[in-house]
Amino acid sequence: MADAAAEHSVPSGAAAPGILTFAAVILAVTLVRLAVLTVLAIPLSMDEAQYWIWSRALDFGYYSKPPMIAWLIGATTSLCGDGEACVRATSPILHAATSFAVFAIGNLVGGPRLGWWSGLAFTFLPGIAISAMIMSTDVPLLLAWSVALFCLIRALDGRGMGWWIGLGAAFGLGLMAKYAMLFFVLGLVTAVLWSPRVRAKVSVGGLVSASIIGALIYAPNFVWNLGNGFVSYRHTSDNIAFSEAVFDLGHAGEFILTQFGVVGPVMFGALLVCAYRAVRHPQARDDADTLLLSFSLPILILIVIEAFVTRAHANWAATAYVAGTIFLCRKLLRTGAVRWLQGAFAVNFAASVLLFNAVIADAYGYHLPRALDAVAKTRGWDEAGPWVRDLRRRYPGAVALFDNRTDMASLIYYARPLADDAVMWNPWGGVHNHFELTTDPRKHPGGDFIYITRRESPSWILPSFEAVTPLGEWQTSAYPGHHLRLRAYLAEGFRGYRP
Repeated sequence: MADAAAEHSVPSGAAAPGILTFAAVILAVTLVRLAVLTVLAIPLSMDEAQYWIWSRALDFGYYSKPPMIAWLIGATTSLCGDGEACVRATSPILHAATSFAVFAIGNLVGGPRLGWWSGLAFTFLPGIAISAMIMSTDVPLLLAWSVALFCLIRALDGRGMGWWIGLGAAFGLGLMAKYAMLFFVLGLVTAVLWSPRVRAKVSVGGLVSASIIGALIYAPNFVWNLGNGFVSYRHTSDNIAFSEAVFDLGHAGEFILTQFGVVGPVMFGALLVCAYRAVRHPQARDDADTLLLSFSLPILILIVIEAFVTRAHANWAATAYVAGTIFLCRKLLRTGAVRWLQGAFAVNFAASVLLFNAVIADAYGYHLPRALDAVAKTRGWDEAGPWVRDLRRRYPGAVALFDNRTDMASLIYYARPLADDAVMWNPWGGVHNHFELTTDPRKHPGGDFIYITRRESPSWILPSFEAVTPLGEWQTSAYPGHHLRLRAYLAEGFRGYRP
């Protein structure tokens, strides 16, 4: 593919900055991101707090995700502690590596100028700017995806079996990060069906080798699921939720609108136009275009369908924008529409700067409206943590008891280490989250608990205890319009779940 693409490389125009210049830019961006994380200590989201909890009991799998994110957090926190910045430290670093991978892919399919613009454009996608400030499973997924795509292109160019093995390794590691790595198979199948040249270049032996390597790397998570009732797979299936189909065009439209925010308004609009033209006019599409579209357009279409049938989160199509960004930059550079590319980049760069400034301003008391606040859901938990620690000190023999996954994950982190033994109230007996899988109040027969809840009344737990006494309530002071109220009760003498 790279050899074929060389025949259609982008016009050189002005000399493209070299890899050292690109490295300097990415290093500067990464250092700024790390500095912001370190100085501001933005509160962890519920998901991040839960990943941190996982990292304290390393395993080959967890209720809702494969283990990679827990391993990464465990590595960084073992070096610099359990603060928010250390929990997230891997994110800007891995995003920097992903930017280099995108740069390398662009260089393969269009030369140094395309590599520069692709890497830079990807780095400043608004969704990436936000993702680099949090720790999510998308972070290692995007790196594995980018490396896998690079290895695939080299393998298709006949550069040796080593690239097929590299593809398999990247694919396996991607699956250990997030099951969405399976979309890579969709991209490869689309490319094989769509492009005779790709079909002719696929090595059966190479593909088998890649599959074996990928399966071996992923195998520990499969074995873990085998021993835990395939709980991660069932959770993923529930997330897709086709059984709850609503067939709502509004949901699909809403998802598409969110992508203008994830990718940038100009860039996403241009991507849709260029993709449409490339599909509508095959004569204007070369093999590199076909390959890049194969690893972007089907994913985006699939998630739009998912949004129409049930629902879809804004980040679910994230992998589409590795190849999608390169495809768009290649099209705009080859057609001489450099000003469109520059304008799209300028808009995204400005959005990234505004995002950073908003986060910094917030740290100094200038709050955004909740609707525009990217971290609104994380607010208040760092203030609630000391309240829970005080309760545990007052009643050292009582175990923290929760009925809400968000509350439990956030307060185990912010009340650390005094809520480490917390348990989840689960009278129904099903497994719907990590805490229902790993904790059980019934292991404390006759025990005392500090029940922390958002409910106005503890009536539903009263039959299960000899006595339930109010201990007070706490309400957030994060900022006007953001309310989080928690109530605490001393629940004594657990008698088992009773209706």
